[in-house]
Formats: sequence, structure tokens, C-alpha cells
Amino acid sequence: MNSGNTYWTDGRTQEAPTQTPLHAPPSPQLASPELGDFGLTVADCLAIPPLTRAHVCGGHSGLARRARWVHVIDHDDIEDSLTGNELILSSGVSLGHNAALQQAIFPIMERRASAGLVISLGSYIPSVPPHMQAAADRHGIPLITMPWEVNFRDITQVLLTRIMQNQYKMLEDVESISRSLLRMALNRGTLEGLCQTLSDATARRVAVADPAFAIMASDAAARGDARFPRMFQPVAGVPALPAPQADAMETTPGHWAIRAPIIITGRLQGYLVVDTGAGRPERFDRMIVETASLVAALLIAQTEEIERIRASRERDSFVALVEGVQDPAKIAAFGPIAPGPYSLMIADVAGGATEADRRAIRRALDPLVPQARVSEYAQQIIALLPHARRHTPRALAQLVLDRIGGAFRLGLSRPFASLVGLREAYSDTQETLSLGHALDPDARLLFAEDSAALRQYVRTLSAGGRGGFPRIQVLADHDAAHGSELVRTLECFLAGSQNAAVAARRLSIHRHTLAYRLERITDLLGVILSPDLCLELRLQLIAYRLARSPS
Repeated sequence: MNSGNTYWTDGRTQEAPTQTPLHAPPSPQLASPELGDFGLTVADCLAIPPLTRAHVCGGHSGLARRARWVHVIDHDDIEDSLTGNELILSSGVSLGHNAALQQAIFPIMERRASAGLVISLGSYIPSVPPHMQAAADRHGIPLITMPWEVNFRDITQVLLTRIMQNQYKMLEDVESISRSLLRMALNRGTLEGLCQTLSDATARRVAVADPAFAIMASDAAARGDARFPRMFQPVAGVPALPAPQADAMETTPGHWAIRAPIIITGRLQGYLVVDTGAGRPERFDRMIVETASLVAALLIAQTEEIERIRASRERDSFVALVEGVQDPAKIAAFGPIAPGPYSLMIADVAGGATEADRRAIRRALDPLVPQARVSEYAQQIIALLPHARRHTPRALAQLVLDRIGGAFRLGLSRPFASLVGLREAYSDTQETLSLGHALDPDARLLFAEDSAALRQYVRTLSAGGRGGFPRIQVLADHDAAHGSELVRTLECFLAGSQNAAVAARRLSIHRHTLAYRLERITDLLGVILSPDLCLELRLQLIAYRLARSPS
């Protein structure tokens, strides 16, 4: 009998026609456009008694369709009764005498994403019509027959029980993995540890990628696979912006991964990506990846906070040493550092340095001199560089400049033996940057060692006050009294190697105006601008600017 007294009124049982038995293949991964859901594939269902007695008449290609529940339907208007992913059981009460419904049922099931149709062969449908088998094949929806005597109640009970067990087991697994990940976060784990823990739990390769999909961390198996990084490059049609939740992406044709955005205080920090191979990701993957992405956000935020505290303490000690506070406690707070000699590098940035600039310098130095200390001071980035065997200080400064680009201007001090010499090194390097900017505004790399004699000369001029640059002071007094720009005119003229056209362009004036100003300068100074005098005037201009500079 089929479904007891619910549908059968005559109480008869009838032998079903002979069909080819189903040998259910292993359950493949879901191939629908959405992430896989709870439930069993039709192939999985057919491996569970009493459905082991079932026969597949058509739609073999749809055995991977997923059933979330079982629905007994035996009326004509079936579409309103379907919500999707149901395995439909029918005794044929309506189907047996309704040829139109036999034609329409598979398009309806396709629209509703039903899992499959099970028909009990008996008095209402003794055998499946060939056109229904053809429709099942055409739509890829399994058409399955069952012997009359198998009760629908038994099918419903066993399948719903198994579906609920699978859901419960999956939720248990998700909870267990989530606890492991959270414990790791509480124990100050790392992104590498997160990837390895998740990989061990899921037997899948795992990576944390930055917003441009460059890999930041991965499990050990992924690190040993040279092809792995290429799998996570963005592909056409995959948005680079964070999705509201985990989403599937086809990394290469036929190869799938699932990713979830790592977001901290509204900022996208990257993605956590799990390689699911040839099959589309399922809901289990999505739940785990979403939890893991939250743990990754915690780890990144934790690391940033630790780095912020460390950098703050280091900056306080750095500032004290630069300002000449010879406090043993400050030196001790500076932490362990490689023995000298050292060099000090100052990075000057137009508009003042930011935390992002400090991180850029830090990233550039890490592979070159991991022991370097980097901090901010007076809107500049300062870096203490223990001398390394691989690079001379000059070569190291050039490598850093090459890595960080042209927005920075670097100054490098002379070598000094201990942290006690940090204050003098800073003063010399700062003076070198100021002098270099006056001599050549386009210079990007300046060495205190090369400018020692010139700095001493300019320092001597500056120490003389107004008497150190008498000719420049004459022009400055005239500018103050008459609102003219003779000092700036002379400065541009000398900086352009006495080229009148270049100086006029820099000043945005006509050449005749420049000629008039130069004539006025020679009249006030009572001299002719000979090459020797031009050099002396340029040095006096540098001393004048340095004397007026707040630094």
C-alpha cells in the first residue's frame, strides 16, 4: 500500500512494472546558481531505505538537485503548493488521468526549483508515460518510481529525520570550528594560524587576501602550491567591493572558491577565501567562512592595536633621545636593538608625514633591516638604522627611496656609535635636508657626510646674525620698505644658474621685468654679479633662509 487511508480507498495493492534499478552515484557538488543549502541530494535520498527500492525513469542529470523536505501532492493545482527544494511524492490520483498536468508538471517544478518527482506505481498510474520520461530528461529533473506497497509515511519520516540530522550535525560542526577559531583569537593567534586551523577542520585550502587579492596569509598546503596564488586573482564579473555576506566566485574555469569580506570599522581590510575545488560552495562553507572572516578582523584589529601601543612607546623613547634626554629608563624603554654603529634617516614629506607614511617606510625597511626602528617626530618620519652587512647605509637609503617613491625626500646622517649620538645625528641630518632644499629643491636623497664642510660654513654665516649675510640684508630691508621681491628674484636667478629665461619663468614675470630687478639689485649692492660673487651671494642666501627658518 502507498499512503494508508489518505489517498487509497479500495485498499488494494498492486505489483509495479519492472524498471531498471538505480545504482545511485556519489553525491556531486551542487551546480545551481546559488550557494548550496541544507538538505540531501536526490542521489543521497535514493541510498536510504525504503528509497533503495526506487527506480529512476528519467532526469538522471538532476540527481544532484537538493531536497530540503518532502511534500505529498495529489491535486491538479500544484504550483501554488511548491516553495522550492521539495521532493514531491505522488500516488498518481491527479497525474494518472490528467494528460495536461503530465505535460506541465516538469516546467512547473523547474520554475519552483523542486528536487524531483516520486510516483507510486499502482492503480492510478500503472506505468510512467514515455512523454513524462522525455520531459524529465529534457528538464534535468529526476523522475522516480516506487513500488505500490511502500508507504509514503515511511519515506517522509526517514527523509525528514535524515535531513534534520544532517542539519544538526552541520550546525554542530560549524559551532565546533567557530569555537576553535575564537579560542585562537583570544590566545593572540595569527592569520597564518587561522588559515591552518580552518584548513585542518575543513580539509580545504584557505587564504587571507588583501583587497587587491594579494595573499597575506595561507595554510601550509597552499603555501607549497605555486598555482594557489593565481587562483585568487579577481576575474571578470566578480565585484571587488565587499559583499554583504560570503559569496561564491569562479577563480578559474570550473574551479570555485568562497570569500567573505574582512571589515574593520567600515573599512575593507581584505577577504578570507576558501578553495572548494570543482564544486560550488555550500551553506556549510558560507557559515564557516563568515565566522572565520570575523575572527580575521579581530586578529587584524588586535595586531594593529598592539602595533599602535608599541609604536607609541617607541615614539616616546625616540623623541626623548632625539631631544637629548639621557634618561636610562628611556633608553631601556627603547627595547633591545642591534649594537652600533647606526645611521639616522629622516623622511621629509610635503604637508607633513602621516601614519600611512610611517607604515610605508616600515614596509620598505622590513626586508632590508628588520631591526630598524621607525617613528614620527616633528611631522617627519625618523628611522634608526643599525648597519647591516648586506647594504652600506648609502645603498640602503637608495633602496628605501626606490621602494617608497618620489613623494619623500630622505636625509641620511653620518654614522654614530651609540644612542647617545642620536640627538647630534638628528640635528646634522635636519640641517642637511634644509640646506639641500635650498640648493636643489628637486633633490630626493641627501647625505650629511657630503655636506659637512658646507654646513659648517653656512652655520658660521648664520651665527653672525645680520652681519653674516650683509648684502642679502640690504635687499631684505629694501623689500620690507618698498614691498619689492628683490631677495626672491636674486634667489631664483642664482638657483637657475644665472639663466634669465629660467628665472623669469619661475617668477612668472617678463624678462624685461627681471632685467630691471637685477639692475636694481646691482645698484643697491654697488657690485657687478660676477661668478665668484654669485657663489658668495648664494651661500649668503642659504644662511639667510636657515636663520629665518623655525627649525
